[in-house]
Amino acid sequence: MNRYYQWDIGQRVLLTDVEEGTKIHFAHKNDNSAEALVVCAYSDGDAVYADIPNILMQTAGVINVYIYLQDGGKAHTVRKLSIIVIARKKPADYVYTETEVLTWESLDERIKALEAGGGTGGGDTGGGGTGGGLEPLIGTTGDITPRMVAEALGEGRPITLTLQESTVGEVAFNYFAYVLDENLVVSSMIAAYNGGFVVAELLGYCNTGEWFVVVEPIALKTDIPDKTEIAEMAAAIIDTELLNIIGDGEVSE
Repeated sequence: MNRYYQWDIGQRVLLTDVEEGTKIHFAHKNDNSAEALVVCAYSDGDAVYADIPNILMQTAGVINVYIYLQDGGKAHTVRKLSIIVIARKKPADYVYTETEVLTWESLDERIKALEAGGGTGGGDTGGGGTGGGLEPLIGTTGDITPRMVAEALGEGRPITLTLQESTVGEVAFNYFAYVLDENLVVSSMIAAYNGGFVVAELLGYCNTGEWFVVVEPIALKTDIPDKTEIAEMAAAIIDTELLNIIGDGEVSE
């Protein structure tokens, strides 16, 4: 789930597998008005974005983003993303600027079905979630692209990505973050290797589709105390504190 801060302006959300000009609906998750702000997706370089209406950024909480396709007389929501707006105090110099939008449009029953069922609304689109749950994204860096991971993050889907690293062998990454300014996804993990520990960091650039991994040693196993050593260290600290307390007190005969 992408994260932003309340009162931010001029923010946008990255869209994957979406064409320029597609209508994107924004609405607060707990907004009972059942209306959405509609903007058009646009291209910037090799990526496609939609501007988040500034008025929605004035309230903390979850904003639902609906990918809405129209084909002749048919229209349906094919996917939903979610972004979270983290609460913060209003800046003293905040100046509201209206985001260019098409219109407020009512959210129909297809969107409600999408939220309730976890799949696609408005007919069979040949995909969607598995029942009421979220289908995990599982694969390797050879068949999963950074954009696919970014999209899965926005949808809140579990992710497991594995790769063969020349030093430590097969490495699995499960926790990812999306860096908006760089348009990349990142993950890191710690693994035991050759009598020590290493940290592996995975970087995926959405613009180029490239993956990079960096592995750095962080400690030897001998650097980390075992349970017996930890217990001895704790006992020594307690003895020292007791001696300090006795030394600071008055001794009576």
